[in-house]
Formats: sequence, structure tokens, C-alpha cells
Amino acid sequence: MERLKKQSKPVHQYLKINKQVVLAMLGNCLEFYDVTLYSFFAAILAPLFFPSASLSLSLSASFSAFALGVAMRPLGGIIFGHLGDQFGRKYALRISLFLIASPTLVIGFLPTYETLGLFAPTILVLCLLLQGLCVGGEYSGASVFVVEHTKKTKPGFWSGSLVASGFLGGLIGTLIGAIFTQSTMPSWGWRIPFLLGGFISLVSFYRFYQLQETPDFQRVAQTNATVRSPLLIVLKNNTLNFICIVCVGGASFIPFYTATTYLGSILLNELGMQHSNIMLLYSLIMAFYLTFLPIMGFIADWLGARKVMMAAAISMVIFSYPMFSLLMTKTIMGIVISQIFLAILNAAFSGPSLLFKAGLFPTNVRHSALGFGYNLGGAIFGGTSPLICASLAKWTGDYRSAGFYIIFGGLLGFIGVSLSRKIDGSFEIQQENTTHLKQFIA
Repeated sequence: MERLKKQSKPVHQYLKINKQVVLAMLGNCLEFYDVTLYSFFAAILAPLFFPSASLSLSLSASFSAFALGVAMRPLGGIIFGHLGDQFGRKYALRISLFLIASPTLVIGFLPTYETLGLFAPTILVLCLLLQGLCVGGEYSGASVFVVEHTKKTKPGFWSGSLVASGFLGGLIGTLIGAIFTQSTMPSWGWRIPFLLGGFISLVSFYRFYQLQETPDFQRVAQTNATVRSPLLIVLKNNTLNFICIVCVGGASFIPFYTATTYLGSILLNELGMQHSNIMLLYSLIMAFYLTFLPIMGFIADWLGARKVMMAAAISMVIFSYPMFSLLMTKTIMGIVISQIFLAILNAAFSGPSLLFKAGLFPTNVRHSALGFGYNLGGAIFGGTSPLICASLAKWTGDYRSAGFYIIFGGLLGFIGVSLSRKIDGSFEIQQENTTHLKQFIA
């Protein structure tokens, strides 16, 4: 009996609540809630802030404003990555969390074009630019923060949980957005979710002052090992690993944006699925992400992040096109199975990715490397997914051809993971804990 208890101990560590990790997850949840809101309300805000004789032009302007915010994320990764490597992880994380909440509150109060004229869309775009800038810094900052705080316990599990917290924020944003777009709501009802998110974020901000600096950065600061230009050092001394991180970022975002933004338009326009049912499907998919991301992180602690991500990348190459072919059945079951399967593959690749990425760079340049590289890959390859998939469908006359772009994403991820070279062994799980875990599972 005593031996069984000793073997079970590492598994019980997964259930211990790390206050620092919970705070980071709270900030990540609020961030993705704020970001999800605009993407959900973009069609509603289009005629209010970008009025035009043509609704399509108004929609294009509204979506373009959102795209500009996404394009700011790599720059945000550079700025906040530099702050994180120079002044500390908690310093950069606090600033990014505060600046993400402020634009959300401003959008909630912002008068429309009818009242302010050109100032209204200008302020709205500036809010989205600031939000995108901070998102690029907050996610990478939270990733480094969590991994460095948990590397001696279960970094894979907690890293997967951090990613899942973002989907929780997105799920909450989707559900609240669905409530306040009902026909029974007043015309200004769209403001309530923005005001709610902004106020909650600002009220919760004082909690983020309880963030404690990571042990890794404390050692860097105590030994005066910080550098003035961390990103330049990364590009010079860790070029291969930086390119690999760009590939990993692209492979993480391609399946997600393809299965949501692009496939949503296919479900609506090609398969005639009702908008309410699409939102229900999205909620289901996010629930699967919430479940499988921590599980994949758990598995990565046991088998290693590299092995899990390689298996997921190969599976994307093999199964992506067959999953898109299920859409041809035009049945709810086929659609749900294809979406869930893609979500599981994406979770298997993205869940362990935070643990994997952190071990590729020294502590004193890690924040800058991950902040810029991962967001750059997401912007170049992930952000363009809907456009590329639509172009493939138009060129081939078959919307299943979008599966080829996910295959490309799988190849991109395989290349990024296989060519990378681990330079920091401190993120390996202790051999004793790994042995206990294997014995417990057996």
C-alpha cells in the first residue's frame, strides 16, 4: 500500500493549485474573452462604425480593422518580449494585461459614426491595434511565466491548461455574445459584453500585483545576465531554433483558423447550416479544446513534448483531407466528427508546444524569442488561412481542398519540431517522477 502511495504522488501533483499559474490563466482567459468579442460583433459593428452604401464594404472595413489588430501581434511580441527579458516576466505581463482591458472598455463606451464622424472608426481601429499589440505580448509572456514557474513539477500539464484558459475565455465570449444578439435585446445591447469584460478585467487587475517573479529570471537578474538586445542575439545565435518556432506558430494556428473562420463560412453558405447551429458547434469544439489541451500536456510530461507534437503533425498530414471529405456527406454527424477530430489533432500539437518552445532558448532571451517567433508564424501562416483556403477552393472548385492547407500546416509543424535543437535541459521532467508516473499508469 505504501508503495502505491509513493507511485501515486506525482499524479496528485497535477491537482495542486499553483496560485501564480491560476493568476496567469485568469489573465489569459480575460484576454481571449476581449479578443473574441470583436470577432463575434464585427458584422454588427460594421454599419455603426464603417457606414457605406454597400453592406459588403462595411463588413470588409470591419474585418480589415480586426486583421490590422492581428497583424500587430508580432510587434507586440517584440516589445513585451524585450520588457520581459529586461525587467522581468511579471512586469511585462502586468502591463500587457492592463492595456488589453482598457481598449475593451473604450469600445463599450465609444459613440458611433453618426455621433463622432470619422473619429469613431479611427478610435475603434486604434483600440484594436493596441489590443492586438498587447495580445502578442500577453500570450507569450504568460507562456514563459507558467513554464518557468512549473518546470520542476508538471510544466506540460500546466502549459496545456494555460492554452485551455484562452479557449475558456473564447467560449464565455461566444455565449455572452449569443445572448446579447437576441432579437429581444435593445440596439445598444452589444455594448454590454464589452463593458462587462472591461470592468471585470480592470477590477481583477489588482490581483495581478500578486504575481511573483519566476525563479529563472530571478537568477538572471541576480547574476546580471540580462542583455540589451535579446532579439538580435536570438537572430544571431539561435537562428535555426527561431525559424523552427515560426514554423510551430504557423502549425498551431492553421488548423484553428481553418476549422473556424473558413469552415464557418462553408457551413453557412455551402451547406446551409443555420448561424445559431454554427455557434453551438463552435461552443462544442471549444469544450473539446478545454478537455484535451491539459490531457495532451499531461501526456507530454510523460512521453516528452517533442514526441507528442511529432505524432500530431504526422496525423494532420494523414487525416486532414479525409476529415474535410466528411463534409461532403452534408450530415450533422459528419460535420461534428470532422470538427472534433481536427480539434483533437490541434490540441495534441498546441498543448505541449509551450513546454517544447521554452527549452529552445536561454532564459535571458527566451521571452523575446517566443514572443516574436510564435506570433510571426501565427500571423503569416495562421492569419492568412481563411484567404488561402478560399483561394484553393475557388481554384479547384472543391472546398475540401482546404484540407491541403492543414496538410501543409502538419508538414510545417513536423519540420519545426524535428529540426529544432534543445539547448536548455532544465525543462526535462525528473527521471524519478517520470518512472513513478509510468508505474502508476501501468
